[in-house]
Amino acid sequence: MEILIYKRVVKTNHIHNTLCDTIIYVPTKKKMLYKSSQGTFSPKTYGISDVESIINEAEFVYNNNIPDSDEVEVLDIRRIECLDEEIDDVIEIATKSKEFAEKTKENIEKYLKK
Repeated sequence: MEILIYKRVVKTNHIHNTLCDTIIYVPTKKKMLYKSSQGTFSPKTYGISDVESIINEAEFVYNNNIPDSDEVEVLDIRRIECLDEEIDDVIEIATKSKEFAEKTKENIEKYLKK
């Protein structure tokens, strides 16, 4: 299976606040995994996204339609081959992790409201 990997940089006025995502787009599954960092000194986060606008952007990039924007820059585009089972495992783990984080947040918020 072919997947797309690229960097997505959201430009800001200050370099230490720049949002940089490394996107892994799986076109056959319409799924997007990411590594994200907000600025120079922030920790990196990893996950899966269902944000439709960014998935649409990834589809455009996959089809060689690079967005022309003053706010977002697309860099280091590459395509690689991977095994279906490997990417399926990563998608499953990322999905479960996201669901776990959402349930954890809900339960913590429930106690904080008491």
